[in-house]
Amino acid sequence: MPGGLTHAGRTCLARTLGTLRAFDPESPPIRVPLAGLGDADKQAIDALLGGGIRRAHVNGDPARVADETDFAGVWRGRVLSETGESLFDWLEIGDLPGFIGDRLHAAVRDYKRPCSPADIIRAPLPHDLALGAQAATIIDRVMTAAASYRRGRPNVQVFAGDAPRYRRIGSELRERLGDLGVGMQRRAARGVVVATATQEPHIWIVEATVGRRAAFCIEIGDVPAGMRVPAPLFRVSADRLERALEQLAFAPTSAVA
Repeated sequence: MPGGLTHAGRTCLARTLGTLRAFDPESPPIRVPLAGLGDADKQAIDALLGGGIRRAHVNGDPARVADETDFAGVWRGRVLSETGESLFDWLEIGDLPGFIGDRLHAAVRDYKRPCSPADIIRAPLPHDLALGAQAATIIDRVMTAAASYRRGRPNVQVFAGDAPRYRRIGSELRERLGDLGVGMQRRAARGVVVATATQEPHIWIVEATVGRRAAFCIEIGDVPAGMRVPAPLFRVSADRLERALEQLAFAPTSAVA
């Protein structure tokens, strides 16, 4: 159990616990700022909170990244420079980091081209014409499903496959649908699941890798299933964090204010 936290560091953790305990999973995420804390406090907080199974990022200058801690629903967010230097950091309580929802909502709001399957299918076919034709068929199904999707509805998986040929189709779809620069990752028991938002609203390409095998699907929805923190885990995390802070109360406090 890390010790040596200053009073400010312990206050930050107490505020995090209070926010987590009162948090409504249906409400927007809430940030707990780390401004004013020194590197030693931040390192001790990171050591106590540990690492979780989810990660989220939005590309750009600056980029934003958030790693779930070992306490589901508590995220460690950072704004990064082009060189990867941390410019600003915080803790956040929510099922998703706020910057993910902000970027996705902005993409839907600013989406002006009512893209039809034909618009994308006209893109040059690859040398493997059969591959291109299959990708075009999939895109037609995807765009039809996406056109009827409404926020809050259950997600729909339009296509899935795990053969090497399907991986090539996945690459073709990424090129044609575009990359929004929003991604999420979740570690599974034997591998990792990576979800990439396309430039077409509500359309995600999801790839699961287990060893040398990979499977992908196209998922229609706000966020792919499994990337959000389930609502029941917030209470579990609050109980666990409370016990951790009770143990921390017996650790020595740093003399630094």
